[in-house]
Order: sequence, then C-alpha cells, then structure tokens
Amino acid sequence: MFGYLPRLFEAMSGSETAWVRQEYLRHLEIMLKHDYVDVACRDLLQIARSLERIPEGKDWVAEHRTSLERIRLPTPRTDQEKKDELALVDQFKKLGVELQHRSR
Repeated sequence: MFGYLPRLFEAMSGSETAWVRQEYLRHLEIMLKHDYVDVACRDLLQIARSLERIPEGKDWVAEHRTSLERIRLPTPRTDQEKKDELALVDQFKKLGVELQHRSR
C-alpha cells in the first residue's frame, strides 16, 4: 500500500469526498509512525504538494510536523535527484516543516 501513496496523493485534487482524503492521510500517518519512508524525493514531493492542495492538508501537517521532520532523505546521486530534493525541502518549508537535506 505504501508504495502507491505518492501516486494516490498526486491524483488528489481536494475535491474527493472527505473520507477518501482521510483514508489516504491515515495511511501516510502509519507510514511515518513506522519510519517507513523509503521513497524517492520526487515521490515525497508529490505528497507534499498534495498536502498543500487538499483542505485538511495544512492542519494535518501541523499535527504531524515532528514526524515529518524526522524523515531522512536519501542521498541524491544525480542532478535531477538534487533538484527534486531542493524542491521537496522548499515545498515542506512552505508548509512549516524543516527537512534536513543532504545535497549541500
């Protein structure tokens, strides 16, 4: 299930029924709680953009800020991965979350 989350979040526009968004957010919470965040920066970026888009996203981020800030980003190996990482850090910063990036 967790492997599908980035695509599911990417598809969310905010117009889905509230229970659908809540279900996806619940799965994201479980993923964070178990430190199962072994996904690419590009996938996390899709999730972060969706959290900005959906009505309850900013409140959810505020409630889970500590868990989000514990995400350990993979070391980028390509220029595209470095760009994705910087975009992810910027996106979460807009949501009030400080991620530690590794491509400095």
